[in-house]
Formats: sequence, structure tokens, C-alpha cells
Amino acid sequence: MKSNTRVALAALILLLSAAASARQRGEDRHGTWWKTLDRDVKLKYLTGLLDGEYLGALYALPGKSVSKDCADVVKTRYFDRSSVLESVTTGDIADKLDKFFQDPANSRVMVPSAVYYLSREAAGDDHATLSKLLAALRK
Repeated sequence: MKSNTRVALAALILLLSAAASARQRGEDRHGTWWKTLDRDVKLKYLTGLLDGEYLGALYALPGKSVSKDCADVVKTRYFDRSSVLESVTTGDIADKLDKFFQDPANSRVMVPSAVYYLSREAAGDDHATLSKLLAALRK
């Protein structure tokens, strides 16, 4: 009888925590949230985030009403900036985020914003630019 109660209680806790995650709003996905996730969930989240970034890039491509010169500049700038982390594994990004969120000042930075910051860091943006960006992300 006691083991049945324990199993039922464990199942209830799992269902309630899954329901809470499903109702979570996007603005709640920050460093504090990130640190509660296990490795597998982090990798799945990042896979979806990066796939979503690519899909967004496809939707953002300039249409026929934009001049070819303008379209080429937009494509080059967007894909150059977004592909900085292309050669980095999802696991490496998760490790970099773990390190980024070790700083308590970064605990309220949204995960996608942190990934953007890491991409700018990897692209070689100068220290002053990165400092301004990080200050803005922490607000």
C-alpha cells in the first residue's frame, strides 16, 4: 500500500511540474530557469531555438519588392551574424550558457538573448560593444 501511494505521489508531482512548464511564458526562460534544467532538456531546448532562428531567417529574407543590392546586404549580414555559432555543437553552446549564467548578474537574461550575446562574442565584437550589449540585456 505504501509503495502505491509513493508511486501515485511521484506521478502527481511529475504531472504538475510538466503542466507548470507548459504554462510558462517566454519571458520566464532566463538564467534562473536554465539552471533548473538537466542536460538533455537544455540540448533539446537549444535545438528548437536554433531551428527557430533558421526558420525566422527564412521568413526575414527580403521579397521581390526590395532591390537586389539591398537583399544581398540583408542576407549577408543576417546569415553572417546568425551563422557564427554554426560550427559549434549544441553541447558547446549549452556549456557556454552554463558558464554565462554562473554570474548572478546574468540570472535574469533571457536564454535567446544570452545565445545572441555568445554569438557576438564568438564573432569577435570588441569589448566595449559587448559590455554595452550585456548591460542592456541585464536590464
